[in-house]
Amino acid sequence: MAANDQFARYFTEKLWDWIPGVYRELDAAAPNQHVLRALIQAVAEQAAVARRSIDRLWEDQSIEYCDDWVVPYIGDLVATRLVPALNARARRVDVARTIYYRRRAGTVTVLEQLILDMAGWDGAVVEAFRRLGRTHHGLDPQPYPVGRLTATPVGGIADLRRPRGVELAHGTFDELSHTADLWQHRGHAGRYAIPKLNHHLYRMQAYRVDAPTPFELTTRRYTFDPSGRDIPLFRPSYRPEDGCRRRHEEDVSAPIRCRLLGHAEYEITDAVLDAMQEGGLPAPALTELRDWIGVRFRDEYRLRATLSSLANSSDFMDPDNLHTLLAAALTEDSAKAALVRDARAFKITRLDDTDDVQIAPERTLAGDLGNGAPASPSRPASSSWSIPCAAATGSPRPCLPPAPRSPTIITASPATSVPALTTAAPPSSPPSTTPSAAASTTRRAPGPMSTPSPTARPISSTTSAASPT
Repeated sequence: MAANDQFARYFTEKLWDWIPGVYRELDAAAPNQHVLRALIQAVAEQAAVARRSIDRLWEDQSIEYCDDWVVPYIGDLVATRLVPALNARARRVDVARTIYYRRRAGTVTVLEQLILDMAGWDGAVVEAFRRLGRTHHGLDPQPYPVGRLTATPVGGIADLRRPRGVELAHGTFDELSHTADLWQHRGHAGRYAIPKLNHHLYRMQAYRVDAPTPFELTTRRYTFDPSGRDIPLFRPSYRPEDGCRRRHEEDVSAPIRCRLLGHAEYEITDAVLDAMQEGGLPAPALTELRDWIGVRFRDEYRLRATLSSLANSSDFMDPDNLHTLLAAALTEDSAKAALVRDARAFKITRLDDTDDVQIAPERTLAGDLGNGAPASPSRPASSSWSIPCAAATGSPRPCLPPAPRSPTIITASPATSVPALTTAAPPSSPPSTTPSAAASTTRRAPGPMSTPSPTARPISSTTSAASPT
C-alpha cells in the first residue's frame, strides 16, 4: 500500500519551481503539452522513494519496527537460527528474544514462552519425571504434600477421597503419581517417563468484557451473558513475574471450574494479628489466636471449625471480625485470591441507590447453594457465587451432587438487599457431572466476565528430551 505522505507531490512542485519559467511556458504552449511536467513527476516519484528509504533506515535499526527483509540481517548479528519465513511474526519475535532465550536456556519458563511466541497460544510445560510414582529413598528429604488441591505426597499414592484429583487427572495440573510408561507417545500412552516433556496447548483466546449488561432470569437472579445463555466464565492468561514459580491452574486461559473458584487457603501470620488488633478484636481472643501462627488451613470450613472450637469463639465468629480475618489470612497462592484480585470487578449497583456494593474475594463462595438461600444457620450470610454445572458447555462441575433443578449464582451482603448476580443452566438441561474440558482476558486486573472463542480441548503433546533441571 502506497504511503500517504505526499512526498511525490512535494518533490514534483519543488523540482518544477527549479525549472526556468521559459521552459515551463513552452511546455504548456507546445502541441504535445505537459511532457516536461510528466518527466518531472516521474523523477519526483523516485525521489519520494529514496526519501522514504532514508526515513525507514532509522526504523530498520529496531527489530520491532523494521521491515521483514531486515529481520534476517539483524538475526545474523546475534547468530539466530531463523524459523521458516512462512511465519513472519514468529521469525521477528524469535530474533527479538534471542538473548532472552539463551539466558534462560534449559528452563521450563523459556519453553512456555516459546509456545506463546511461535504459535500465539497459551501453553504449559510439565516435566514428566516429577509425576512418576516411586518408592521413597532413605536419602530423600522427608516426604511432604506437593499436591496443591489433593495433598498428594511426592511420588505418593493418590487419596481417592478427594474428588479434585480425579478432575485434574491426565491434565496439565495433574497431582497424581504415575508409573513409568516407556512406550512411544500416543494419546495417554507414553506420556510419563524420565526424559519426557509434556506440552499442553490452550488454543482458546478469552477477552475481557467491561461492564456487561446482565440478563434477568427471575427476581434476584441474573446471568453475565446479555442474552441469558449458559456460558462459562473464563480466566485470563497470566505469567508470574517470578520465573521460578510454576504456573497454576488459574494462570492459564481456560474455563473457570467451580472448585477452582472456591479454592482458598488461609494462614495465620503476624500481619493477620495486626489486622485483627486494628479491627478491634478483644485481647483474650487475640492472645488465643496467637497460638495458631504458622498454621495453614486448606479451606474456609476448617478455619471456621477451628475458630468455633476456641474459648473465644463468639468473638471470632462475629461477622465483622470473621470477614476481617478471612481477608487478612487468605493466602496469595489461593485460586480465589488470584481470580478475584480486584474487588471492583464484582461491583453490583443497586437499582434504587447510587452506592456500589463491591464483593471482596473473602466473601465469594463457589458451589451449589441448594435452594438458593444466601444464608443458613450453619453458614453466615455472605456474598457468594455458585458456578453453573452444565459441563457440556465447558462450565465448572457442581461441588455437590446434582439436583433436578437449575443451579444458580446468588450474591447477597449481610443485612442488605442487593440484586444478585446469577447464572443458571437451561431448565430443560439438568446439571451434568462430567468433568469439564480445560481449554485456553489479559492480565492482570481482569474482570470476571470473558467471552471465549470457539470451544476447543487443549492439545497435549510429548517430546523426548533431556528434562531441564
